[in-house]
Amino acid sequence: TFVNNNSGSVGGAVYFDLSAGQPILLQELEVNVDAPLGTPLQVTVHALPSGTGYAGNEASAAWTTVAVDDGTARSFGPDRASRVPLLAQHLLLAGTQGIAVVVRGAAQRYTNGTGVNQSYSDGVITLTLGSASPLPFQSPVFAPRVWNGSIGYTPFTGLHPDFHATPTVGPAPLAVTFVDSSFTVDPGGITGVQWDVDGDGTFDYFGASAQHTYA
Repeated sequence: TFVNNNSGSVGGAVYFDLSAGQPILLQELEVNVDAPLGTPLQVTVHALPSGTGYAGNEASAAWTTVAVDDGTARSFGPDRASRVPLLAQHLLLAGTQGIAVVVRGAAQRYTNGTGVNQSYSDGVITLTLGSASPLPFQSPVFAPRVWNGSIGYTPFTGLHPDFHATPTVGPAPLAVTFVDSSFTVDPGGITGVQWDVDGDGTFDYFGASAQHTYA
């Protein structure tokens, strides 16, 4: 729902549990923010270890950042769905996981929980909501609070290759860092990464990251 009756503080966090019946790729969010139309939004998504719910863990040190916006997110105005594409897709495994959404530069709007408006499901994922805090991962915590938002995702199987290079342009000599963020649903995980950074068919580096200077 994007019809709120309460709102948080600028830069605050909202928390909920996301349960997935199968692995999913988290691709984008929609949020309800108290910010004028066109305001740039800085959004981060955080998660607890798989199997750990949000309730009672809002101030835990176990939260990790799993996704950030891609820099194009803008407010559509209060009580409207503001689309937030994510910079890199994040794999959520089957099961239940605590999720926190933080919007910096704007206050998130939400709805007070009534006991009958705190669970939503589309048959693949279920959201169990939720709570909020004025400062991310700190007390005080207010509950129940129902996040005004939606999750864009794709069911996932197999291997998702995801490689990044920084920087990708500049004067020579150019030192470039390569990072592998690939993931797989295979229980054995990814067993090796090989880098051919000059396209000659020979592997130059091995491991999850590599550095190379182009002359």
